[in-house]
Amino acid sequence: MRTKKTIEFLGDFLGCKNDLTKILNLKRKIKEILKKNNINVLKEAHFIFKSTKGATFLYLLSESHLAIHTWPEKGLVNVDFYLCNFKKDNTKKVENAYKELIELFSPQKVITKKITRLN
Repeated sequence: MRTKKTIEFLGDFLGCKNDLTKILNLKRKIKEILKKNNINVLKEAHFIFKSTKGATFLYLLSESHLAIHTWPEKGLVNVDFYLCNFKKDNTKKVENAYKELIELFSPQKVITKKITRLN
């Protein structure tokens, strides 16, 4: 059996201009990005940290996962986004959706680690 290569994005978005305390608005927009890119959400959860008004968003995807952590007091967002290529090539989907997440949070600086994974 031949293995396929896929990309996982680990991102740190610094100096985010979007209001990171508007949790329900962010949740709605993240879901819109996933839907627009034909990424199938199986389950989702979010948790709001009362002390910082930050949040963690978790999406279990049919192709893998998306985790987003917001730090409003630091203007920081951490992203872990992975779509495997088991049945089809999802490279463009994950690249496009990741770019749209960057646009959503409007960071002044983005640090991205692209990890090549096998599946």
